[in-house]
Amino acid sequence: NNKLLYQRPSFEYYDLFRGALVEHMIYYLTKTGGDARMFPETMPVQFYAEIYDMRFKIYNVLQRRKRLEHTSTLSRESHHDFHPHDLEHDGEAHFAKLIARESAVTELTAGRLMGNYILFSDSYVPVQSGAAFYKAIQMDGGKGTFYSLGSDVHCLFYKPAEALAMPDPTECFQSLADHATMTGRRFEVGYAATMEVFCEVLESRKEGLGGCWLTAPGESSRDAFMRRLKKSDPSYAIYEAYAAEHAERWEGAK
Repeated sequence: NNKLLYQRPSFEYYDLFRGALVEHMIYYLTKTGGDARMFPETMPVQFYAEIYDMRFKIYNVLQRRKRLEHTSTLSRESHHDFHPHDLEHDGEAHFAKLIARESAVTELTAGRLMGNYILFSDSYVPVQSGAAFYKAIQMDGGKGTFYSLGSDVHCLFYKPAEALAMPDPTECFQSLADHATMTGRRFEVGYAATMEVFCEVLESRKEGLGGCWLTAPGESSRDAFMRRLKKSDPSYAIYEAYAAEHAERWEGAK
């Protein structure tokens, strides 16, 4: 009597449908900021409804792109952006590589920020160009203070006269997209739609966390990051050493 799919427990369902597991797990971790080990047997029905809404929003963009390409080129067949030609047979491997690539890009981005101690510098505006310098002093009319962490750090840090508020994820993405556009580059439409949806889910944490989405009240981003990072993670020792060196550098800032 246990032959129908709806009669099986969720772990057997996810064993058959790995794509659903990845989709639901990414949403759960983004929505709650929790641990994969605490992934529930089944999520609240509102979570599934939001997943479907986001999926339709993304595919609405991808389908329009596909239709325009199909009609403009009059090609015999076409497929969605960021999708393999044969989704049924190659989909799992394709999306596994896509996730691995995004993970590698994120690690490289974090490494670049760590190189000049920008990562975890919450209350300061990093300045590495003339445009950034001009924008920093425009924040409060130049009433703040510039700090240097040493001659080997190719970055100045501007502390405005008033404390900086924690920016929202959607605000950060819009700033990044605007910067890319101003420098002559542009995100792919499907990628931008996906990132926008991801940031919206991330920002929705504020509803259940008293207006916070990353840090607890009175907590720094460094403490929040280290609290969430598993000690079994291979990179934990690297970030731990960086956090200690970051604090030491700021103690001697001039």
